[in-house]
Amino acid sequence: FSKEYDFPGQGNITYWIEIPKNSTILNATFNLTGKITTIYSKLIKSSNIAPWGISIGDVVGGSDKEIVTGTSALDGNISVLYGRNGSVIWTYLISNNFIYDTSIGDITSDPGNEIVAGSADKHVYVLNCDDSGASEAWSYNTSSDVKAVAIGDIDEDGDNEILAGSDKLYVLNSSGNLEWEFELGGIEDLSVGNITSDSGMEIVVGNSTGVSVINSSGSLVWFKYLGTTVNSVDIGNITSDPGNEIVAGGTDDKVYLLNTSDTSGEVVWEYQAGGDIVSVSVGDVIGAETGNEIVAGSDDGKLYTLNSSGCLIWEYVTESQVKSVAIGNITSDEGNETVCGAIDGYIYTFNFDYFPDNVSIDVDADGSYE
Repeated sequence: FSKEYDFPGQGNITYWIEIPKNSTILNATFNLTGKITTIYSKLIKSSNIAPWGISIGDVVGGSDKEIVTGTSALDGNISVLYGRNGSVIWTYLISNNFIYDTSIGDITSDPGNEIVAGSADKHVYVLNCDDSGASEAWSYNTSSDVKAVAIGDIDEDGDNEILAGSDKLYVLNSSGNLEWEFELGGIEDLSVGNITSDSGMEIVVGNSTGVSVINSSGSLVWFKYLGTTVNSVDIGNITSDPGNEIVAGGTDDKVYLLNTSDTSGEVVWEYQAGGDIVSVSVGDVIGAETGNEIVAGSDDGKLYTLNSSGCLIWEYVTESQVKSVAIGNITSDEGNETVCGAIDGYIYTFNFDYFPDNVSIDVDADGSYE
């Protein structure tokens, strides 16, 4: 006997299985199979145009968080979406170029958060935002496409800096003035976090050959050669060891976990996917697992979720190349959701805790679970 059930959310759910009257149950076992499904999917762009550089945060004010996306087309629009259902709140035209990346944080003295965007027109943009739209606070001109942006208080002085990856690593203050720059070509992505025991935060950069760690003063801490273009990097506490690790995704179809406890960036493990790893994110997305997980989007059309040991927990097939992933709590459900943007123009939103576990059966409805 087999039966298909829908588990629509978290919590305990009871289903009844009818069997013929006067039957004798000699044995009962469970073989639980199923698949991850989306909470929702929304067409944000036209087909063959991906929502790029997804970030999650409070943009319009209030208790909910929004989804912000760039674009892989020349429409040059930033899109802000309701996290709970993916509906568009507003769009803002920056310039008729790709918008590679976005980040959300408190930068200026104005109330609320701003959006930082990196564009193919060689500019970093900071946008003031509210529930009615956006306006440009300022922009900064680099000498090449800005493929990565981030926000962080790297010198721990109480004010956030803006980091931009272009032909160089640029660090800008809240007014858009250059604090320092670091010569590093082929930058694809960057992330900010605490890597060393030194004061300040570090900047992790993925480029055409590997991963660089740069301190808050603009000096190289170490470089790890991986022999592949590193499309995406993120920082988080993944293993049981003290401190954060670095996750990197490359064009060699691999996800790498790098140790930060020494100056060599030792590869702890690597996971082989079926296509280029375009985007990675670290966060707690599965409540039943200990610690943080790694979510990776690939050109093979799959979204991978890996545990701290680099083993596959789940994968989801979008049937379209995944170009961006982000983790955050965007619905009223407990725990974080995962959002990905694909080349079919859709965003896909998941809560991996929806898959049931701890299944039990009560035979004869006597309140005793076998």
